[in-house]
Amino acid sequence: MTTHDFSGVNTTISVKEQYFLSREEWQQLLNAKDAETLSIILQNSPYAMSVEQLSDPDKIEEVLMRELRNAYRFVFEESPQSEIVEIFSAQYLYHNLKVLMKMKVTGHDFENLLIDIGKFPLDALRHVTQTFESSVLYPNVVEEVNRTWQDYQAYQAPEAFDVGFDGAYFAHLRHLDEKINDPKVTPIINALIDFYNVIAIKRAIELDRGHGFMYTMMTSKGSIEKKELIQRVEQGQLAQWFEEQTHIYFGEVFKPYIEDMNNGTITANQLEHLRDAYIHQYFFENRLDAQGPLLVLKYIFGKENEINNLRLVLTGHANGIAKEKIQERMGAIYGETI
Repeated sequence: MTTHDFSGVNTTISVKEQYFLSREEWQQLLNAKDAETLSIILQNSPYAMSVEQLSDPDKIEEVLMRELRNAYRFVFEESPQSEIVEIFSAQYLYHNLKVLMKMKVTGHDFENLLIDIGKFPLDALRHVTQTFESSVLYPNVVEEVNRTWQDYQAYQAPEAFDVGFDGAYFAHLRHLDEKINDPKVTPIINALIDFYNVIAIKRAIELDRGHGFMYTMMTSKGSIEKKELIQRVEQGQLAQWFEEQTHIYFGEVFKPYIEDMNNGTITANQLEHLRDAYIHQYFFENRLDAQGPLLVLKYIFGKENEINNLRLVLTGHANGIAKEKIQERMGAIYGETI
């Protein structure tokens, strides 16, 4: 696999980028007074909706998820290396396995929670959770399903699926990193895994849980050992850890996060926003790399972020939430620096 193998899909993406919402359109959406105005603003975008749809959060979600499925379907079909797309799609694989296994042990119908995004069809996931065998899925995924089932049988707690498949997801990411073997892709995977571990530590602290809980929730697939990361968080060195991530420029947007790290008040939710801001900025600073796989990753990450932002804006409008409250929770706009 060479960087030139991505030339075709990157050319197509450069055209599709024109359909991302602009800063002007975001401002118009935030300032819109009613559903009719929202509908007019969105009519020429991939998110065109009627006034009736914009008044129903379920209909809004239907349109947003349809566009996200289309975006993933496009990159899976066009990317010369599916592992690149899996960096972001693998989250849905393990989410769906959690849902299906919980359906299996509870007898409840959670079909509406399944998300039809990923390399493997939902029917293949249904099959493996019923038979513990598959000729379609990766062997390591089948092994994880079997291992997690055994953990559930030992503890008789559905939480075993959450812990087990979270660990399997990060092992999957590290396997993708090794297979792709691209120094420009590794920082993205490290960010996804290391931030997860930091967030797990902060959530444990917020819940007043000890090291045993932290070690259980964390993954060993990060670029930093669990023990070292726990020490850094507990000793107030989280800002130092973050500033050691030398792949991006730390502009004004990052200062509040660093200040909150230094005074020990940063929350797990803030760290989730920081992770996304970091990855967004990484893509922005590598925006001129038009030959390799980064444009595919940037496109998918941008779609995820745009849809999350649009969900906030449209459901916020439908529920009468103030513009300022919506805006402070939004992520970055595609293609712009922060």
